[in-house]
Amino acid sequence: MTLQQILARLMESAAAYSGFSTSRMTNRRRLNIQAERLPVLDGSHLDILSVNLLEQTPMGPVPGHGECTPDAAFGETIETVFHDVEALRGRIEAGMPHNELRMEMDKGAARSALDCALWDLEAKKTQTRVWALLGNQKPPHQIISATSLNCTTPEETAQAARAASASPLLRLVIPSGESVLSIVRAARNNAPQSRLIIDACGRWSAEQIGMNSLPLAGLGVEFIQQPLPPGEDGWLSDFYWGVPLCAGNSCTDTASLARIKGRYHAVNISLEKAGGLTEALALKAAAEAEGFAVIISARPATSRGLAPALLLAQGARAVDFSAIPKLGPADRHPPIHQNGHIFHPPESALWG
Repeated sequence: MTLQQILARLMESAAAYSGFSTSRMTNRRRLNIQAERLPVLDGSHLDILSVNLLEQTPMGPVPGHGECTPDAAFGETIETVFHDVEALRGRIEAGMPHNELRMEMDKGAARSALDCALWDLEAKKTQTRVWALLGNQKPPHQIISATSLNCTTPEETAQAARAASASPLLRLVIPSGESVLSIVRAARNNAPQSRLIIDACGRWSAEQIGMNSLPLAGLGVEFIQQPLPPGEDGWLSDFYWGVPLCAGNSCTDTASLARIKGRYHAVNISLEKAGGLTEALALKAAAEAEGFAVIISARPATSRGLAPALLLAQGARAVDFSAIPKLGPADRHPPIHQNGHIFHPPESALWG
């Protein structure tokens, strides 16, 4: 489904709701923005920005929820995303239609939180799940996520891969091109049935890509994600690589898709990078139409932040939700049920 079709369907459902069009919603919404620090079971903490809307309707007040995790790689902090959402308070509370959000805000975590809150609000107002608003005929199914291994030495990788060998998909985080072949061999030997993808974190050299790509293909590596920094990968199209390359931060939204054609064979999409579910779905559809494989990832989040990513992940080539922390009692309710690397779709009371 194209972005125009998504937005058109959303506006149709809004206008059809008891005859209550978006132009008549003025001064019926209240926006609450909250920076939260939640305890994680491992003793760390999770910093998120939650965005909560409350709209008065003929049936009473209806809530809509969204959240985001800032990304320092894009210069985001809790303070900056709070400011970005606050700057749009007047327009949001006056009933700004969902389809205007992309014109009023730049992509990023702040827009993602607002976009997801508006989807949740629309779903609750119309008593229709978001997947149905998008025109899907079947509800989302459970998602199998990658298990991430931080690989520094072959010995540590062998031990970690052995412990995670039941995972169908391993994401090997290898931020140095040194010893990459011995590290991947250690993973393959100790997890022979697992699919393998590599996240190079934009820190390999051109020589390391050239030397290692064909041998890595022989070890069954499916993708190498972001081998070079964004902005320094223009020459990738001049070569043949044994392992397909996946764009990470080199492609964040539909506007940047054209720049990676001929360089990459896959794209990693996340809600915050794209600036919300609306743009992420549009990027996914456009990428698939151009022949790119799609990988979906998620930043650390509560169950409510993960819920729209689960919808986005339907039908993706690979999914990486390994950054989702175990929050226990600090999580949203009802939480998303997780069984190891398997994540189940959210209940409507949580989101969407």
